[in-house]
Amino acid sequence: MKERSTEIASLRSRLYALPKVDLHRHMEGSLRLQTLVDIAQEHGIDLPSYDIEYLRSFATVANQAPDFHGFIKKFEFLRRFYLTPEAVERVAYEAVADAAADNIKYLELRFNPAASAQRQDFPLDQVVTWVCRATARAQHDHDICTRLILQIDR
Repeated sequence: MKERSTEIASLRSRLYALPKVDLHRHMEGSLRLQTLVDIAQEHGIDLPSYDIEYLRSFATVANQAPDFHGFIKKFEFLRRFYLTPEAVERVAYEAVADAAADNIKYLELRFNPAASAQRQDFPLDQVVTWVCRATARAQHDHDICTRLILQIDR
């Protein structure tokens, strides 16, 4: 049994080391829970808890039955934290940095400017500018090629 777990750990390590491509990563879904807590504390947003593990169920769909409505509710929760240009840029930067940490070399990062702007009524072109600026910095800092896909509401 121990030999099997060693093999699995070795395989995981080798797979992790391989360069990867991510063609479908959502900026909103990439929000670090610590960033969520930081923004909430900075802006006085009440959360059900400030414990990251407790908040995980509000922001992720792991271990839940597939449910589109539940999936969308997670995004609604996460979008509450786009309160400043700096917050938008931080989330975008960290999404790219986290992908690079997973050894992703090419990333297609999608986001909805209208949804990101909605909470504070930011101009859409400004949201796009902030995300472009942050991802350009992250690409440079983390040696990753990133392309943005803008989602448009119908």
